[in-house]
Amino acid sequence: MSDKWETVGKSPNAKKKAKAMPKIEDIVTKGNMNSWHEKPMYVEPKAKLTTQAPGKGAPEKKAAKVEPKKAKKEAAPEKPKVPKDIHEAVKTNLRLEDVKQLIDICQTRFPDMPVLWLRDLASYLNIKLVNQGSSEFDLVSGLPLAAFSQNIKKALVSMIQSLDEGILEVYVQTCVSNIVHEMAKNLSVLGWTAMAQVLAESHPQLFVTNISRFVELRNSYQNNPKICLPMLKALGEAGLTDLSVGIKLWLEMMLPLISLKQYTKFVVDYITQLLDYHKISSTSKVSKPVMDITNFLTLQDSVFIVGSQLQKDYYKQLTEQVYPRLKHLALAGYGNHDLFPQLMSKLKSQNMPNQVVDSLEILSYCMMATPAAIVHWQELYISQLAQSGYLLQYINSKWDNLKKLDTPLFRDTLQAFQEYNTTVPQKQDVGLCEEGCASILSKIERQRSSGFYWKSMSVLCLLGLAAIVTLDVAANSTFDKTHVASFLRDAGQYERVCAIRDETLTRYGKVNAWATTNLPVYYEAAQKNAGVYYVAAQKNAGVYYETARKHAGPAVEQAADMIKVGAVYVQEQIKVIAGVLTVYLEQGRVYVEEQAPGILKSGEDALLQAKTHAVTTFETVKSKTLELVGDIDWVQVKEKTLRNLEQARTLCLQYVDKLVQQITQLVK
Repeated sequence: MSDKWETVGKSPNAKKKAKAMPKIEDIVTKGNMNSWHEKPMYVEPKAKLTTQAPGKGAPEKKAAKVEPKKAKKEAAPEKPKVPKDIHEAVKTNLRLEDVKQLIDICQTRFPDMPVLWLRDLASYLNIKLVNQGSSEFDLVSGLPLAAFSQNIKKALVSMIQSLDEGILEVYVQTCVSNIVHEMAKNLSVLGWTAMAQVLAESHPQLFVTNISRFVELRNSYQNNPKICLPMLKALGEAGLTDLSVGIKLWLEMMLPLISLKQYTKFVVDYITQLLDYHKISSTSKVSKPVMDITNFLTLQDSVFIVGSQLQKDYYKQLTEQVYPRLKHLALAGYGNHDLFPQLMSKLKSQNMPNQVVDSLEILSYCMMATPAAIVHWQELYISQLAQSGYLLQYINSKWDNLKKLDTPLFRDTLQAFQEYNTTVPQKQDVGLCEEGCASILSKIERQRSSGFYWKSMSVLCLLGLAAIVTLDVAANSTFDKTHVASFLRDAGQYERVCAIRDETLTRYGKVNAWATTNLPVYYEAAQKNAGVYYVAAQKNAGVYYETARKHAGPAVEQAADMIKVGAVYVQEQIKVIAGVLTVYLEQGRVYVEEQAPGILKSGEDALLQAKTHAVTTFETVKSKTLELVGDIDWVQVKEKTLRNLEQARTLCLQYVDKLVQQITQLVK
């Protein structure tokens, strides 16, 4: 063992090795390496990146001691304040000059690559629209684009106005695809959503041009509602501009998801808000259908079959608020007769009671709208006997609302059906059809034979009542002594009737006085002002008449001659016919007298006896009437009538006077 000290570890005189510096790959992420040497369009200021070399902390102690002191002395940079909501973000961060400058830079550097314009602008908006609020907005609110100023909107629209439709279609697909992809990365998509709204307002048809691509995206992400719902909302913005586009997107993109609980509320609320936004009701005027027959049948199945499996609130909303309006838009007055055979053939496979009733109603209204539907029914009756029986029973039960079906073609169709039913009584569904046809035909016959002229009879009764009252007043000289007055006293209405009569006479007197005073003045003023025009019109009418007579005179004279010749011919024929009838009547009388002597004498005696009974009955009625109202003095009746007419004239003049006073007050 040595007595000297031995050095353990490294020698103090050993040469110190240089400290290894970190590589750039360790500091910069792989995603940013590609753009490290490229100059970006827009760079957001970032804090300095501080790194510490790996290894032990044994190196220079002075530097390690000084750096913390400097850090304490230097003030830490304040973090930018995040806006509370989208409105504050637009007001704080988004400026028109910056947007225009970014668009100009993009268009200058990449004039042949318009897709880069959209990407840079959307990325810029993604950064500037970041806020603390929720990124989920109501459909009809129009956010985030609604928060932009009008000038910024114009700048965004002007960027896409000069582009071709093919580029705009790529724009739409890019916006929708990036909404999905950025949401999958948990990044902000407000910029892409705003640009999609700009495209939806200016070119809504592009959202359904390549809808198969969007269907693929939906199928890929439908298991993740947080990603799929923003995409559906962005697509649904096009429906606010064009209703037909919105309905097509709803049918293709949203309706297949209605059975999924995560999407049921959105699917039902979207179509409800869309129809409310466009103010569509079940009575709105529709020029053409918004969907074809196939889509309508799919809609009907979805509402009544799939909808019945949803919650009661959603099913009620679909059947009461959504489906009636969509049916009205889809059928557009039931004028498409091709709907009848397709719906008739599908009726057999329908099991839901509400759906069957709805189909029968559509078939009935289709026949009322176009006779071609009845022709289709004639062709399908034999092959679809069961469906025809259901339709006949429905028409029979709703006949009060379907009376417009009563046309000659419809009656002939029912009679033809009934004739066929009698030839095949062994078929299973013939009994239902035969019963329906017989019931409808009987209702039609009763309706045609039960007509009564209620209006004419009401007028006749009113005139008869007025005549009785007039005779009663004429017989008793004054209204107070009449039987009508006695009846009114017993009913307690005499004073009221007299008050109405007096008020009517008073007002008529005022109207008469005003008319007597003012109408001549107005007539003179009108004659003075319009006399020139009247004379000119009369002169022009005379000229036109002379011209017409000059050109049409020969034709008129020829027609008059032909009419005279025809009249003479008709008179001669009538004389010939009358002579023949006279001969036949005389021969008939002789024949009857020969075959049954004395029958003509008996007929004459019967006619004479009937005449005698009629005269006796008339005298009896006359005597009873005189006993009731007394003897009728027709001179007095005439005087009373003239007096009443004069009172009525006076009252009318009073009314006119009052009306003129009111008009004068309004003019002042």
